[in-house]
Order: sequence, then structure tokens, then C-alpha cells
Amino acid sequence: MTLAFLLGSALGFFGAVPVAGPVSALVLQFGIKHQYRKGRILAVGAGLAEAIYTFLAFLGFTILIRSIPHLERISSFLAGAIVLGLGIYFLFAKASKWVADPPAKHLKGGGKHAFLIGYGISIMNPTLIATWTTVISTLHGLKAFEQTRTNAAAFSLGVWLGIVLWFTLMLELLRKNRHRFETRWLKLLLSLMGILLVMTGLATLLKALAVSQTAA
Repeated sequence: MTLAFLLGSALGFFGAVPVAGPVSALVLQFGIKHQYRKGRILAVGAGLAEAIYTFLAFLGFTILIRSIPHLERISSFLAGAIVLGLGIYFLFAKASKWVADPPAKHLKGGGKHAFLIGYGISIMNPTLIATWTTVISTLHGLKAFEQTRTNAAAFSLGVWLGIVLWFTLMLELLRKNRHRFETRWLKLLLSLMGILLVMTGLATLLKALAVSQTAA
């Protein structure tokens, strides 16, 4: 159980590191705008959704998802559209508004909204079950731990904690180094993340379209 928890924490932490995902982009946005609490709460919501999918992957729900007609393709289209939309938003975001200190009213409240955004983005992507199924199958092949419900719960809890820890660290780094952000560098960062998100979204949509045409 302890090993399952530690492995889940490590995989959740390092799995969340890539910055090309929508959750990373939104947490970055909150961090730059001094809204660290909202960023952490969004990460908690996103991590919870991914932990749920991790637990379902342990229970073999990948087979169930693939047995439901069109569900996987619809979820891919939806995920691709969300990522594409965020990418376009970041491409056209005005860096000057992000660098300036936000009004005090934006520093308080909104936690529930941030949680629902994080949870919603991840829960609307059931293909995460397939991703974690691959990971779990690899660990099972390595005989890392037994596939029991107790280990499933411990591993999923570890994944959630690892995700939250990474984004907490990311926000803390932003908080301590925010004075180094200049408008031109911030605009470059936003544009780069926007391009990565647009490319990821388009690739997801094209892949889902190709699968749909093949199925038809």
C-alpha cells in the first residue's frame, strides 16, 4: 500500500510537469495574476478528476469506455476543442494586463469556480483512463505491487497528491520570481504556450476525425 502511494505520487508529480496542457496553462495564468489560492484550488480539482480516472483504470473501466459507441470519439473532440480554445485565448492575451497587479477583489473568493474548472477540464477527458491503464499495466508487469482495491485507492490518492504538489511548487516559484517577468518575455511565454495548445488541440481533433471516418 505504501509503495503504491509513493509510486502514484511520483507519477502524478512528474506527469503534471509538461506545460502544454490546459490545466498547466490556467494555473500559470492564476499564478502570474497573483491568484495563487485559485491556482492551487484548480489543481486540486483537476487532480481529483484524474485520481478518479486512475482508480477506474485499476478496475478495468477502459474496456467499458471502449464498449460504449462514440463515447471515446466524442470525448476526444470535446477535449481537443477545449485545448484549441485555450490556445487561441493565450495567443491573443494581452500580457500588460497580466503583469500589472490585479485589483484586491480578484485575490479573494472564486475558489469553488476554480475547483470546478480544474475538475471539469480533466473529467471531460475519459481517455485519461486509457493513459493510466497503460501505466498501471506496466507497473503490474514489473510486479511493483499487487492490483488490489487497497493499492488502487492508495495509488490514486498518490496521483492526486503528486499533481497538487507539482502545481503548488509551480505557483510558489512564480510567486518568488514574479518580479523578473517583463511584459515582452511574458508575451513570448503566452504566445509559446498558445502555439503548443493550438497544436495539441488540432492534433487531438484531427486524430478524433480520422478515427470517426475509419469507424464509418
